[in-house]
Amino acid sequence: MSDRGHPRSAGFRRVHPVSPLLRGGLLLAALAVTLGRQALDGNRVVWPWWAFALVVAGCFAVGAVSWWSTRYRIGDDELRIDSGVLVRRSRRIRLDRIQAVEVQQPFLARLVGMASLAIETAGGSGTEATLAYLPLRQAAELRRHLLVEAGREGGEAPTTTASPDVVLHRVEPGLLLAAQLLRTGPLLAALGALATAVVGTLAGEPLSLAVLLPLALGVGSAVLQGFSRGYGFTLRRSEHGLSVRAGLFGVQSSALPVQRVRGLVVREPVVWRRLGWASVDVTVAGVVVRGDDDTRLSTTLVPVARRADAERLVTQVLPGLGPAATATTPPPRRARRLDPLAWRRLGLGGDDAYVVTRRGLLTRRTDVAPRGAVQSAGLRQGPLQRRLGLATVALHLPAGPADPTAVHRLAAEAWQLTLATGVPRPPA
Repeated sequence: MSDRGHPRSAGFRRVHPVSPLLRGGLLLAALAVTLGRQALDGNRVVWPWWAFALVVAGCFAVGAVSWWSTRYRIGDDELRIDSGVLVRRSRRIRLDRIQAVEVQQPFLARLVGMASLAIETAGGSGTEATLAYLPLRQAAELRRHLLVEAGREGGEAPTTTASPDVVLHRVEPGLLLAAQLLRTGPLLAALGALATAVVGTLAGEPLSLAVLLPLALGVGSAVLQGFSRGYGFTLRRSEHGLSVRAGLFGVQSSALPVQRVRGLVVREPVVWRRLGWASVDVTVAGVVVRGDDDTRLSTTLVPVARRADAERLVTQVLPGLGPAATATTPPPRRARRLDPLAWRRLGLGGDDAYVVTRRGLLTRRTDVAPRGAVQSAGLRQGPLQRRLGLATVALHLPAGPADPTAVHRLAAEAWQLTLATGVPRPPA
C-alpha cells in the first residue's frame, strides 16, 4: 500500500480539505428539510437575507473547525483519532477489537467522489469512530487495511493474493420498488385510507385534501426511504468474506463477517408470500443494531429476493442448513384456544445443528439459530397455558434481528428445548 493509503509511516494525518464544505452542506440540507416541513404544516417562515448568510457562514465555519481539529494515525496495534477544540478528545481503538468498517457515501459526498468510514468495535454501543471525508479509493484502501490488521491481531493470517470479487446477488430496482409498495405497513395504510374515502363519499362527506395529503406523504416517505436505502443492493464474496453495498442518494458498503453470524430471520409479508418473495436479516456478533432492525446494512443479507434466491443466500452464512432443518411442525390443536387466527402459522423445527421457529400472521417470520450460538433460554407459562399444558420458549442470541421464539408448544417439548441450552430445570 502506498504512503497515501497507509498513514502509519506518515504519522498523524487529516481528512480531505473538502470535508468542511461537505459538513456545512449537510447542515444546510438538514435546515432546508426542517424549513420544508414547517412550510408543509402551514407555518410561514420569513428570514432576512443576513440571517441566511449568517447560518450559511456558521455551518461552514463549524465544518472547518471540525476538520482542523481532527487528525488520525494508525499505529502498530491501535487507531488513534484526536478531535475537539475547547475539549480535546483522543480515542484509541485497538485494531484487534475492530468488528466492522463501513464505507458510507451521503449524497453530497457521492457527487464529489468522497466517502466516510464508520468503525465499530466489539462490545461497543454503536459506531465507535467516524472518519469523514476521504476520497472513495483511499477510504476503500483504508477500510481494507484496517480489516486486514484486525484479522492479523486476532490471529488470522491475512490473504496475500487478491482474487476478484464474485457477485452473489443483485436486487433489481423494479422488484425492490414493488416490494416496498407491498409491505404490510404501507399497504394497510393505503387500503385503510381508500376504505375511509369510499365510506365517506358514500355518506356524503368525502375526505378533504388536508386529511389525505399527510397520509399520502407518510406512505410515500416510507416507500421512498426503503427504496433509496436498498437501491443497487449487491452482495459480493471476496477473499475477505462477504460484503454488501447499496444506496441511491447515499451509498454505503459494509463487510458481513460470516464467521460471526449467530442467527438469521426470514420475513415474508402477507402479499410477498403469495408472490414468493422474502427478506433475510442476520444477527452478527459485535454489531449493535440501532433503531429499526432492518435498516442496518451490516445486518441485511438481502432486502428482498425470490424465495429460491433467498434460500440460496441463506446457505452462504449458515452452511448445512437444508430443507430438513427448516421444516417445522405446528403446535397442538389446543393452541387455537389461545391464538385462533395465527396458531396454524406457528412452528418449531431444526436438527442437531440448528433451531428453527416460525410465527406471525400478517408478516410471517422464520428465525434460525445455530444451537452453539444460543446463550440462554427463557420458558414462559401463563395461567391459560398452564391449564392447557402449553408453554412458550424464547432463545436468547446476541443483540440483532433474529429472535427465535417457540410459541404455545407442549410443556414437555418446551422443557426439552430449554434443557438443550444448558438451563437447569427447577425442582418440581
